[in-house]
Parts: sequence; C-alpha cells; structure tokens
Amino acid sequence: MLESSLVRRRMVYGAIRTLNERVNREYRGKKIPALLRARSFLADRLVASKFRMIAGGRVRLLVSGGAPLDRALAKTLLVLGFNILEGYGLTEASPVVAVALPGDNRLGTVGKPLDGVTIKIGDADEILVSGPNIMQGYLNKPEETAEVIDPEGWLHTGDQGRFDERGNLIITGRIKELIVTSYGKNVAPVPIEAEITKSPYIDQALLYGDNRKYITALVVPEKCAIEAYAQERNLIAAGYEELLGSSKIRDLISSEIERATADRARYEKVRAFFIVPESFTVANKLLTPTLKLRRKRVIERYRDEIAAMYDGRNGGHG
Repeated sequence: MLESSLVRRRMVYGAIRTLNERVNREYRGKKIPALLRARSFLADRLVASKFRMIAGGRVRLLVSGGAPLDRALAKTLLVLGFNILEGYGLTEASPVVAVALPGDNRLGTVGKPLDGVTIKIGDADEILVSGPNIMQGYLNKPEETAEVIDPEGWLHTGDQGRFDERGNLIITGRIKELIVTSYGKNVAPVPIEAEITKSPYIDQALLYGDNRKYITALVVPEKCAIEAYAQERNLIAAGYEELLGSSKIRDLISSEIERATADRARYEKVRAFFIVPESFTVANKLLTPTLKLRRKRVIERYRDEIAAMYDGRNGGHG
C-alpha cells in the first residue's frame, strides 16, 4: 500500500514538472519540442485529467478574489488544466475593479481594469479608482466619505499596487499594514509573511517593526509537521509547548525563515522571532471572518513577547 502510494506521488510530481515545462515555454512564446509535446500529452491524459474529473470534469473557469492567491498554487492549478483567474475589488467599488481574462492571464496579477473603470497609482503606491461603479458615499457619514473619496472623485482604496509591463495590476500590500522602521525604511509585511508560510513547518506569521530598528515575527508552527519532524529525529518532550522550546525546533524555524527571506533587503529580514503555540483563529478573535489577521489584536495580545524580542530576552537570530 505504502509503495503504491509512493509510486503515485512520484507520478503526479513528474507530470506536474513536465506540464510546467510546457506551460513555461508557451508563456515565453518558445517552440514546444516534439518529445515534450508527447510527454505532456501522456502527463495530461494519465494525471491532470484525473484532477479535472475530481472537480466535476466541466469546470470552465476558476476565479479567485478576496485575498491574494498563492502563486505556486495558481501555477499548479494552471498546469493541471484549470483556467485560474484572479480579480480585485472592494465593496465601495460595487465591488469588482479589475479581473484577469481567459487568453490574457498573467499569474501574480489581478488583470486589467474593467471597461469604464480607471485605476492609477497615487502616493505611497496607493491604488486609486474612478468610474461609474464607485459609491456615492457612506450613508449619513460625510466625514468618512471624504476620507476615502477625494474632491476629484478618486476612491482611495488603502491598497498598494503597481502595473506590470502589460498593464496588469499587481497588489503589493495595504497602506495600514505598512511597517515603517526607526530608520525610515518601508516594509510591506504581507508578501514576506506569505513567503515564510510557504514553509511546511510554519502555518502563520505576523511581522512587526513599526518605529523599531529591525523586523521581528510571531510564528505559529504547523503542528503536525513539527511533531513528525521531532519523531523522525527522536526528539523527546513532555508536550507540544515544551517541544517548541527545544533548540532543535528553534533552529528549524530560524532556518526556514532565513531561507524564505534570503533574497530580501537587509532591513526586510527577520532578526528575531517568537514561536506561538496557539493558532490565530476566528474563535480567539485574532482572525477576521474572512481569515485575515487582526494585526492590532495579535500585537496587543503578544505585546510582552514582542517587547522581549527588542531587549534581547527572547528569540534573537540572524
């Protein structure tokens, strides 16, 4: 049974690699060699088609919105034959602003503005939107309305972004989430947190560093992966929290963070971290109903642990 499972897993990974190679060539406008074309046909027939059947076999489009779609996941869905598209919008814009279209889809972007909608990048890389879809204002709240819609009619989204060379919008972060260090360096935490949580050993991460000399992180490990790692290496502990305090696990988390941020600027690197045994959830009010971090609440709950990372009492590394 185990051997059969291993063979199937290798078959899936091999098929994805083959299909990924073909997609990469198509993406760059390169010729597809005959051998790769044949291998891709077999990979699609034997593996990818099975995944499409699991999804019902008749899915034309998958559209993602509400939160950034992990690029590796999007690429995997794409090579398996799913037409995955990302969109962007907000309630005040009724609600869609931009969306990728079949045949003009660039991974990592949310496509181009809808017809009649105009997007420009303002101060601090803020995404500004104008068009007939913009709300008239918040009901009976003129002051709040004036804060988000300027005299020229531009809606200030609070999101940060940029355009690629083809005019597709790329979301890079939130202005309110922007960390400004004591050296005046601006750090967008969300993309860095996303890279860190790609680690199989890290489930959640929150970066901190406003008005501080360096960036720190609260890290929630992936419990099952950590316990499996400990079992494979015969690490003995009385319980999960004691296990998280072991030097072996701390070294593992440290190396995973360093690997994830290897290409980042020095001021974007995590210099200290604290391992949080409890997940951030909707139930403990550290996540919103849409599963976004309630940053202020998390920071308030762990303010002592954060303070300790800046006075040398806890978790320094790097």
